[in-house]
Amino acid sequence: MRSVLDTLISPSQNAFVPGRSIGDNILLAQELFSGYNQKNLPPRCALKVDLRKAYDTVEWDFLKAALTLFGFPERFIQWVVECVTTPSYSVCINGAPHGFFRGARGLRQGDPMSPFLFVLVMEVLTLILLQRIEQNGGFSFHWSVRRYSCSN
Repeated sequence: MRSVLDTLISPSQNAFVPGRSIGDNILLAQELFSGYNQKNLPPRCALKVDLRKAYDTVEWDFLKAALTLFGFPERFIQWVVECVTTPSYSVCINGAPHGFFRGARGLRQGDPMSPFLFVLVMEVLTLILLQRIEQNGGFSFHWSVRRYSCSN
């Protein structure tokens, strides 16, 4: 999966993609905000989205749809869904495990696949945002930006 991410994920998304650095987004933000206090520039705004417990909120059906959207083979998608949806958990009370239960959504912290799956889900969010921007003619990016892009 790691080997194909670079071809699937837009260049503006930097987290968990080999050869890219999330630190680039910090530099981008600094560059965009330098000069925002100048009065002779057109009106502007910025949007920062903080995804609280991001891994925990990924819906499995949405993950499957994202994998399908990006053209992964059906067999591979079945394997990923099986790995994500089948783990069971137990609660220890006074040092002894009591019962088992399954999760209902989310990606597991520490699972080596989770960062890559999350990046794919975030790419779908990026595509949705870009589509909405294209549909709404009243919105434009920063005055010095020549092409639309979202940064994750």
